[in-house]
Amino acid sequence: KSTWPPEILRTEEASAPRSGGRKSSATSQAVTIFLRKLVCLGSRHIAYLCSNLGLSSSLTDQVWTVFKRCLEVKLEIFTGRRTDQIILCCIYATCKIARCVPEVSFARIIEQFKKMLPGREAHHYRVIKDVSLPPTEKGGKARRGNIIEFYNSVFIASMKEYVQRFQGIGEQRRAEEEVR
Repeated sequence: KSTWPPEILRTEEASAPRSGGRKSSATSQAVTIFLRKLVCLGSRHIAYLCSNLGLSSSLTDQVWTVFKRCLEVKLEIFTGRRTDQIILCCIYATCKIARCVPEVSFARIIEQFKKMLPGREAHHYRVIKDVSLPPTEKGGKARRGNIIEFYNSVFIASMKEYVQRFQGIGEQRRAEEEVR
């Protein structure tokens, strides 16, 4: 059974008041609106970045699928973080597993990200260099780091198994291109 869209977006019952209260209905509607805006933002940013990185439509679809997977079952990855941080990691992970040529490095992704939102240096800084990371020790204090530290310590640890499903697709695409 698919978990997308999240339960709150799937049924009419989700927007119906629970226990006769208006507050839960208003909350459900607010969450629904928030998630729709999040999905729209993610879609636009993924399309822009993938296009400017020269990624194929099938690879762009894979990036989108990984992003949706984060929303479906790894929602905690968004806690205290910016959507763009997740998007940059989805792009990097998908390109890395597909072994894109030319290589799609974090530097290239960040370069295109900065072009997407020119004049927003404070936002760039928060997305790239001010990322919420888990504590290094149990019971320790949360810390801040950069996007690459987040990718290595949080994102890929959480999404590696799922992203690896695309590995065969990338190898198949390369074999088809070699035959041409």
